[in-house]
Amino acid sequence: MNIRTFFFLLLALMSTQASAQDPQTHRQHADTINAFFSQYSLIGKSDSEEKGMEAFAEQRMALFSKDSKTIVHDDARTEYQGREGHIQSIKDWFAIYSTQDDFDYEIKGNVGGNTVKVELYGTLQQSLPDGEKTVAPDAHKWTEYFTFDESGLLERLQIDMNLLSDSYDSHARE
Repeated sequence: MNIRTFFFLLLALMSTQASAQDPQTHRQHADTINAFFSQYSLIGKSDSEEKGMEAFAEQRMALFSKDSKTIVHDDARTEYQGREGHIQSIKDWFAIYSTQDDFDYEIKGNVGGNTVKVELYGTLQQSLPDGEKTVAPDAHKWTEYFTFDESGLLERLQIDMNLLSDSYDSHARE
């Protein structure tokens, strides 16, 4: 490696670390993530579920870039394109899952570039063909990765839903 390449790589690394450590950016990302989760309350605050979902969608779309992607890993991998795709991912999720009163989340921090890791906790209800199943908080690992563009909008949301089985390694919850 020549000296020019070395300095270019060093400068690029320092630039990435500086933007990743910017307190203002961290605050902005945390504010967006907190708004993201608080918006779910809009669904139940209207006189009808349809109006609540409309209010939710209007607020939620403002957080996403128009070319965003939402990627959901649960039993399969499903990719949704754009703001409307994200809203469809929510509708699809609600067709299978719901959270209970013990729902909570924790922003774990930046995991590189403009991506922030969030862990979610609480009891889930899962709709299955043969009925409802309650999934205890220690029986799943639910993580979401929020990637922001340079303007602070979400350009990618990756949702990893791992429903742990009895035979699954216990360290997966860590």
